Amino acid sequence: MAFGVELQTLQDFNEPALCLQQAFKISRGLMLVRHPFSRLVSAYRDKLDVEAPDHFREEAEKIVGKTRAKSANNTRRDNPTFTEFIEYLTTQSPDQYNEHWMPTYVKCRPCSVNYEFIMKLETIQEDVEYVMKAVGANVTGFERLNQRTSDSMETTRKYFERLPEEKIEQLYENYKFDFELFGYRRLNSLKI
Repeated sequence: MAFGVELQTLQDFNEPALCLQQAFKISRGLMLVRHPFSRLVSAYRDKLDVEAPDHFREEAEKIVGKTRAKSANNTRRDNPTFTEFIEYLTTQSPDQYNEHWMPTYVKCRPCSVNYEFIMKLETIQEDVEYVMKAVGANVTGFERLNQRTSDSMETTRKYFERLPEEKIEQLYENYKFDFELFGYRRLNSLKI
């Protein structure tokens, strides 16, 4: 029970006969989205920058192997640079991406699943309050969420300003539906 409301998750359906489609019909679907480029920077920093966590080591090596020129004197770090990460993404089909940087429209299928609520990380406080009221949760005494989206977008700008315009355009094409479906502005939202 959360916030005075008992919510079911897919883990609550332990009978194999209940398929996902049936579960979604009787549950309230919620999706949390984020600016696609901000999400990429966050995923890169969390999973690939500096030292990739062990469970991302193989992914980091795959990206480096596909983007970095082979050299006997290669003394650069083993993990991909942000530019190499973006190069890798622009040469792969989005449905082949790791789930952490896969476009939301591919991963969550918003056109196939009837989500009752779609929240944006950038407006999380207002969105959570709206959802809580809509499901009958007690919102009094609800602790305000820490929003740092302006810092996040500034960090995103810093990473993207180093990229060639054509790479940004290619990347945009891979995430175009996320921009359009969830109301994010294109590149001018980053002022690149």
